[in-house]
Amino acid sequence: MSLTQVPFKSKFKLDYIGGGGGIGVGSSNTFGTTTGLAGAIDMLFGDILGDNQIFASLAMNGEISDFGGSIAYLNRKNKIQWGASLSHIPFRSGQGGFAGFDTIPVDGGAQLGRYEHWLFQVNRFFEDKVGVFAQLPLTSTFRFEVSADFSRYSESLVQFDNYYNAFGQLVYQDRTRLPSPSGFNLMSGGAAAVGDNSYFGMTAPLQGQRYRFGVQQYLGEFNFLAATADYRIYRYFKPVGFAFRGMHYGRYGKAGEQLFPLYLGSPWYVRGFNSGATEQLIVDGALNEDNLFGTKLLLSNFEVRIPFLGPEQLALIKSGFLFADLNFFIDGGLAWYDSAQFRPDDNLSGRPDAKALFSTGVSMRVNLFGSLILEPYYARPLVSGARWAFGLNLIPGW
Repeated sequence: MSLTQVPFKSKFKLDYIGGGGGIGVGSSNTFGTTTGLAGAIDMLFGDILGDNQIFASLAMNGEISDFGGSIAYLNRKNKIQWGASLSHIPFRSGQGGFAGFDTIPVDGGAQLGRYEHWLFQVNRFFEDKVGVFAQLPLTSTFRFEVSADFSRYSESLVQFDNYYNAFGQLVYQDRTRLPSPSGFNLMSGGAAAVGDNSYFGMTAPLQGQRYRFGVQQYLGEFNFLAATADYRIYRYFKPVGFAFRGMHYGRYGKAGEQLFPLYLGSPWYVRGFNSGATEQLIVDGALNEDNLFGTKLLLSNFEVRIPFLGPEQLALIKSGFLFADLNFFIDGGLAWYDSAQFRPDDNLSGRPDAKALFSTGVSMRVNLFGSLILEPYYARPLVSGARWAFGLNLIPGW
């Protein structure tokens, strides 16, 4: 038996594929006949040595206009790893309402009947981005990152005029493409120091620490600096784990206030403030809505994590099918626009004084077959008159 030595040739092969999709056709008296696609697929390609990787993701949720995707290339052959990315991401929103009673126009200029007229507008916001990046790992748990990208943002606005008879049946629909605002460009460049020596449990990290300190400068339609300081530490003393997160994210510069503000009450920040009960607190005057919004956020989260269902070596209750963690938490945060909000006696900003908000509660994170982390939680804002509220997160534990 003889062996023949041949030069190595790097060829891309599919390493991983995941996701799912579907197509549907529906008919109703309310919205007429509709056809749509929904789903996503992720693919990872690489060579046998792992020196070169390509990641591709395609997603669809609605019509052809709602198609989005991204592709990225990573070269890991040398110590300085580099890559490039390209993406097209649509964001869809809508609004509508009753426009009164009206007649239906038909051929020849005639008018037919008298029907309920409802207007619906669908706004699509598109982000087309190209970027380059590089990273320098100094150890197995610490690296420097730099990146630069160019983005083009555009909009599409479509109006639906629906007419219904006295029985609530859709009898006519008119679709009109409305003039859309002109698009704009945005460029950015940044750098970050990243560290991670943590290891993951069943639904969240259990031991170690993670941190990211970085800045990103934006130029173009909006000119501002975004800063991130995020530190997380985890300690596990069987059968209980403790986790702490301190994080700041802020947009610095007047142009940062022209973007939609950051929301402190997002359930992945401070749980319990995104419910109907919170709206009642605002109406009653117990909570100032402006204290939930700002261009800068400061967060602090503490959790007691108990591996509840899972492997016998880790969890309180043995399970080979369902993995879950039981968590008790305290969330806190602060949102503000400028430093004047921290000076109660000299606040000339026209905005309310900055005020820290807290909540407490319990959650159960469930690992659904390794593809999705589901976190139902029950939280209560620590505000006078607040009630317990139920919520749901679809992300792994921080």
